[in-house]
Amino acid sequence: MKQLAVIILLCLFTKTGNCQAVAIQAERTKMLLACMDNPITIAVENTPCRDLVLTCDNGKVVKGESSCSYFINDPESGNAIITVKMKTKSGLKTIVESKF
Repeated sequence: MKQLAVIILLCLFTKTGNCQAVAIQAERTKMLLACMDNPITIAVENTPCRDLVLTCDNGKVVKGESSCSYFINDPESGNAIITVKMKTKSGLKTIVESKF
């Protein structure tokens, strides 16, 4: 009987969350190379590419020719964290941070 009560309480008080699928692909390798243009492609579920903002803590982000393509220029040796943000009415919302 206790188990049934616990299951019912868990079902009543569960919290559902929203998640969004994000893909970040370094087109040449799975790492960013120093002193080179590193092409990156971003895809976010249910979000047009024009609403995305890409930042990187190690290197300069340059917009590519297509709407979802970017280049990371001149990263220094070590890790880089690429952050994907989405433009909303209230400002920028961070969707994901990925380490390369």
